[in-house]
Amino acid sequence: MKLRLAVRSKQERLEVDAKPFTIRMKDGVFAVVTPVFDDWTRTENFDLRSADAFIDADVVGLIIEFPDEAGLNQFQTWLNDANAKAQHGYKTMWP
Repeated sequence: MKLRLAVRSKQERLEVDAKPFTIRMKDGVFAVVTPVFDDWTRTENFDLRSADAFIDADVVGLIIEFPDEAGLNQFQTWLNDANAKAQHGYKTMWP
């Protein structure tokens, strides 16, 4: 799945790949599914509210905007780690 990340004061968008995810708007959480064996309830969670991130959906897809580069970089690092855990989790699934 593709996501676009942005800093609010800048026009450019960074397109990144994300493993299957959910967004729990009530909690302000972006959650990447990280299965282990047959347990699909495991997730890695990122608190978007603490990063002061704003989610915008448009015709092209989902955009997550951060107030500054530091917040965007923190999310991108977290997303890379979460994607790696998800990929590893797929390898642990029962045949």
